[in-house]
Amino acid sequence: MNIVRLKKINPTAVKTDDNFILGLELVRLYNTLIASQRSCLRIRNNRNPADQRDRLEQMLYYGAIAFECANTLCKLKARLENLESWNKAIPEVDSTKNQISDPHSFTRTVLKRIRNKVIFHYDESVLREIIRDYPIKTGTVLGKAQTRKSKDLAFVLIDEMVLSYILKKYKPEEKEIAAYESFQEELLEVSNSLIRTLFHLSTDILAGNMIWEKKFI
Repeated sequence: MNIVRLKKINPTAVKTDDNFILGLELVRLYNTLIASQRSCLRIRNNRNPADQRDRLEQMLYYGAIAFECANTLCKLKARLENLESWNKAIPEVDSTKNQISDPHSFTRTVLKRIRNKVIFHYDESVLREIIRDYPIKTGTVLGKAQTRKSKDLAFVLIDEMVLSYILKKYKPEEKEIAAYESFQEELLEVSNSLIRTLFHLSTDILAGNMIWEKKFI
């Protein structure tokens, strides 16, 4: 097992060290984003309505958290510009820099919309916007379950409506299945670059305070 320990430090001084606190802020983002990725990917991709519902929900949370992490880096940009890892032409870091600076990027359009319109907010006005162009008719499936017990009932209509709303904003010219596959691929690509960026930046900032060890268990 690999362990990262703090080097010999002044416990009082480190608690007010702006760089150390910034490093901790970045590793918190790293932990949150990579945990969200694991939670999303470990859900089985099958035909079980509950699994499909959970996978979509976790994917949307994952996208919202990715936006929050990228947006935080944007706010911290002035402090990060002095870091070697920010300026070293590391592909993942450059990709993340483009995502947070380009107003038309996937992060600043699609993921921002998920964060602001879908996740963490349940306003009626958003639902009215989502339902406006969605085709609803007699017999439309509202929910699905593998059993007659309520605990595995998934109300799939609202999920389909939310997903359709996102995909129409994302790639309106493509069929929904193709757009959804593209969305998942781009989310993983962008978030993986962000995860590596957070790793490079945080270990750069904390390099003077940390030491790697190999522990045999």
